[in-house]
Amino acid sequence: MDDVYRRLDEQVDALRAELEREREARKDQADRLKKIEGLTNPRRGSTFRWMVIGGGAYLLGAKAGRTRYEQIMAKGRQARDGARAALNGAGEAETPIPTRELRTSER
Repeated sequence: MDDVYRRLDEQVDALRAELEREREARKDQADRLKKIEGLTNPRRGSTFRWMVIGGGAYLLGAKAGRTRYEQIMAKGRQARDGARAALNGAGEAETPIPTRELRTSER
């Protein structure tokens, strides 16, 4: 029985030594990683950079967005006018269809 305990103690000692080596290797890797991160700081100047990028995107998006909005509204007006002409031409509707501009101007 003593022989079994002795072998188990040896295995435990070997496992503890291996665990200690792995901990040291992990600590060394973490130290190297910290040094690399110190050389290339991704946060340096990032606020200003994002402000410039965001401002440019806002300006370009606002200009393109307004143009696209106007295109969509023009297509909508064409569709509305076409439907109105079809209804008025068929005699189904005597009065013109009220437009959104009239409804919003009445407020």
